[in-house]
Amino acid sequence: MKRNYTVIFAAALALIVLCAFWGCDSSDDDDGPSLPHAEEASLGTGEITLATGEQVYEADGATHYSPSNTGKTIRTHNDIGSSYVPLVSAASSISDSGILTLKLPAYSYWAESDNGGRIEEEGLTADPPDVLTVHIWDFVVESSSDAFYRAVVEKRKGTDSVTYLCANKDARIWGEVEDDGIRFSVNLILKQGWNSVIVSDSGSRTIVSGSPGSGYRWIAEEED
Repeated sequence: MKRNYTVIFAAALALIVLCAFWGCDSSDDDDGPSLPHAEEASLGTGEITLATGEQVYEADGATHYSPSNTGKTIRTHNDIGSSYVPLVSAASSISDSGILTLKLPAYSYWAESDNGGRIEEEGLTADPPDVLTVHIWDFVVESSSDAFYRAVVEKRKGTDSVTYLCANKDARIWGEVEDDGIRFSVNLILKQGWNSVIVSDSGSRTIVSGSPGSGYRWIAEEED
């Protein structure tokens, strides 16, 4: 009798193992649409240093960039809110030889955020659905004497660029968005605070959370 219980237990254990295997295998088939790979790329909730004394290059990626004016300031294209909430720390600077120090401040102005509600409008799905985000696509260098943009600065490698997104809570955002007639697959794993996002404008065209690897440089492109 004891031997029979041993056989029954062994058979049951084998069945559990097989069911677990089949369950894992079938879950892979039920994950829904295929998404580009994403990983957590949390930068934190406080002031974030993106560059400290780093050289900025021209669009060719080889020539050192030199700003064409004096009294330079750095800001973003999408500073937001009626009180002009700054998305670049006052500690940021760029020298005449293109040496960049760039910091993002701790962000808490969610009442003035106007782009959190665009997630659903752009056809994306968010979990949780009430997450708010602020997305910085690039930075601009401008003169203190006028409001004309002199250069757009971003961290790039080929056609891939790094953008920065702040979320008011941990969240996942996925789906597809269209920009100038081009569709991008989106897969973001976000932690509360600042996160880095890689935008790839070649091949499969993706927007995913992740940390830039080697080969990325700060690139400046002059604007008219």
